[in-house]
Amino acid sequence: MNRRKGVLLYQSGCARRGSAKLISFFLSMLATFFFISPSAADNIPVSAPEYQASATCRICHEKIFGQHEGSMHARAFSNPVFQAQYFQELVPLIPGNEALGREAVRCIACHSPITSLKHKGVVTTIGQVDQSQSGVVCDFCHRVVAFRGERPEGGNFISTPGEKKFGPFRHASDWHHVYHELQTKSEICGICHNDVNHNGLEIKSTYSEWKESSYAKKKIECQDCHMSLDGFLTDNKPSYDSGEAAKRPFGKPYKRSKLYTHRFPGAHSQTQIEGSLTLTIALKQTSAVSGEEIDFSVEVFNKLAGHSMPSGSSDLRVLWLQLYATVDGRQISIPVVSEGSSYGIAGRGGVAKDVLGMDVPEGSRVYRSVYLDADGKQTLSSYKAVKVIFDNRLKAEERRGEQYRFRVPNDLKSGQVNLTAKLFYLRYPSSFAAALNLEKARQVEMVTTTQDLAIR
Repeated sequence: MNRRKGVLLYQSGCARRGSAKLISFFLSMLATFFFISPSAADNIPVSAPEYQASATCRICHEKIFGQHEGSMHARAFSNPVFQAQYFQELVPLIPGNEALGREAVRCIACHSPITSLKHKGVVTTIGQVDQSQSGVVCDFCHRVVAFRGERPEGGNFISTPGEKKFGPFRHASDWHHVYHELQTKSEICGICHNDVNHNGLEIKSTYSEWKESSYAKKKIECQDCHMSLDGFLTDNKPSYDSGEAAKRPFGKPYKRSKLYTHRFPGAHSQTQIEGSLTLTIALKQTSAVSGEEIDFSVEVFNKLAGHSMPSGSSDLRVLWLQLYATVDGRQISIPVVSEGSSYGIAGRGGVAKDVLGMDVPEGSRVYRSVYLDADGKQTLSSYKAVKVIFDNRLKAEERRGEQYRFRVPNDLKSGQVNLTAKLFYLRYPSSFAAALNLEKARQVEMVTTTQDLAIR
């Protein structure tokens, strides 16, 4: 079959399925033999409608499309939490406030970048968004070539539409896929996973956290975890999927030993949360008598996350460590020994009760960031934040010991006490959900460990 006849047969098959748009896409791919070089990409006039919807990529990349379609990248704009904060809180404040207007532009640049380019960042209604190109679509990321300024942050991407797609692999021919080093680096992620608000406060710092960690020093990139097969490193090394990246209409399929997955698991993924941290109860003694007071510690280890935990919208994310003893079927809560700021202990201080009281048992150790607004009050709206007054999150590979004290009940003369430590994660507090009429976030039990203490 000659090339022209093959193309005509492919067109005929598509036409029978009513897929005129796909025909156009296929022909445009052939035309890229005559397209401009990647070095000229920065000079292409920006015309957002020229970006392809992710559904177009499905023609050849069905498996990758399916992964992306289920990811938070695809749902970055439709995410109810984003829409509530953006349209209910921020948009009504934009008229007459240029600073908040610029803040809104940065929001849309990351939650629906093609929409941002099309409307020059000014988006005040959901109706302005083409649903086929909402969220972070395939074509957008694979046309990012650089970022503006000294560091990636706040949607400062340089991306222009074009038929050549930039990626992490070198090809014998660059007629459609072109290698670009940025696609292999954490900086492409930092473009939207780091941000500074209009008050000059860093409100998203995942990239910064990685940059300051041992992961960056060891040249372990974001993609090595969040685009790997398991979502984490195994023995300090990433494991990847393998197989065909694309199904070709003609020619022999090309199989790769290394394929990046496009699920992008993170703060919204239970599989990414469970097992990322570990707990160890360290007792100084193996037995005790009734009425005895024992001191012990619990080590919390951020073993697998290459950034702080929790990360991302750290003003909303909450981790907490809960301890209790089981004695003759009774559960006795054990509060953490008070040290440092009351912001780190649930139920200490009115602010903590107002924000976390519906979710976190009093006396639990809490890991989080606390932002204050211009009036000195805690805020869960990052655009209002002027100061980070508290941040005790666990850095990458950090081990932290928490101190506890427990008195053995006087009426317990024999048997044993079972000590249980549990670490929980919550994407946002119930108080936040109630204020914006959102569904409550589900509590995730990240890890549990137990230790027995004999009573003699």
